[in-house]
Amino acid sequence: MLMGSMIVLMSGCLKDGSTNQVPVAQTSVSFYDADPDGNTLGIIMNGTQINSVAFQYKTYTGYATIEPGVKTLKFTSVSTTNSLHDTTYTLAAFKAYSVFVSKRPNTATLTSVLTDNSGVISTTGNTLIRFANMSPDSPALDIKIVGQETKPIAVGLRYLQVGNYVEFASSDDTVEIRRSSDGHLVQSIALTSLTGGTFQTIILSGYNVPPPGNLNSLSIKVVR
Repeated sequence: MLMGSMIVLMSGCLKDGSTNQVPVAQTSVSFYDADPDGNTLGIIMNGTQINSVAFQYKTYTGYATIEPGVKTLKFTSVSTTNSLHDTTYTLAAFKAYSVFVSKRPNTATLTSVLTDNSGVISTTGNTLIRFANMSPDSPALDIKIVGQETKPIAVGLRYLQVGNYVEFASSDDTVEIRRSSDGHLVQSIALTSLTGGTFQTIILSGYNVPPPGNLNSLSIKVVR
C-alpha cells in the first residue's frame, strides 16, 4: 500500500565504482521529503545525483538497492543548485533504510533522519506499523488504532522522531493522532486493505499553524 507520490531513484548511479559485477552484499534505501516549506530538491549521493525527477514535498522515492558503506548525501535546491543539507550515513549490508528530509522552524537549511527499517513479523498475515512525526511545530504526539488503545503505535513522539514498528492484524482500521499532553485529536486516517506481511509508516507533516504565505497545513501519508 502506498499513498502519495513516488519518484524514481537511479539505482545504477548508486554504485561506488567497483568493477565487481556481483556485489558481495547489498542494502536498500528510500527517501521521503517532509519539508513543509516546499523546496524542490536534488539528491546527490557520493557526488552523483540519484533522483531522476525533482524531489518535492510529500514525495516518496520507494526503495533502491545499493552497495553498503559510507554514503555522503547532499540535498540541493533545484532552482539554484545550492546545498541545503550535507550529511554522511553508514549503511550496513542486508538492511533497509529510510531518509526523512525536513526543516526546523525559522531555519534556512534542511535536516535529515536515517531510520533502520528492520523488523520481524511473528504471525503470518500481520502488518508492522510505525509513526514518523515530521511536523515542525507539533508537540509530543500519541498514535493509536481506534479500539486498540491499550496497544499504541507510538507514545510521546516529538518532531523528527520515528517510532519502532508495532505488529497488528491486517484489517480495516482508523488511526488517531492525539496530543500527548491532553488527548486533543490532531488528525485521523482510515487504514484500509492493508496487505499482510508489509511494513507501513504513517507520516505526519506540515504545520499546525502555517507561516504567512505557506499553505502546507497538517497532513498524513502512509508509505511502505
